[in-house]
Amino acid sequence: MWLGAPFRRSTFGRTWRAARERVGMEPGFRFCDLRHTGNTLLAETGASTRDLMVRMGQSSVRAAMIYQHSTAKRQKETVVGVT
Repeated sequence: MWLGAPFRRSTFGRTWRAARERVGMEPGFRFCDLRHTGNTLLAETGASTRDLMVRMGQSSVRAAMIYQHSTAKRQKETVVGVT
């Protein structure tokens, strides 16, 4: 494989596992989990659902919501000031 070439399906798994190990990710972290993580982090910055839909190429809110998750940090932020 030369630099800049697209991954082949036949070698992607091996390449992903090596990269994941090199950066210290958990063995169970799947490549598709990057999409969930990225969109959750973007939502935490204040990105709207529409912003996320455009970024992901989704045409429905339902599809976009599959990739967006709430975090404990965000839950705490939503109740700050509520007494």
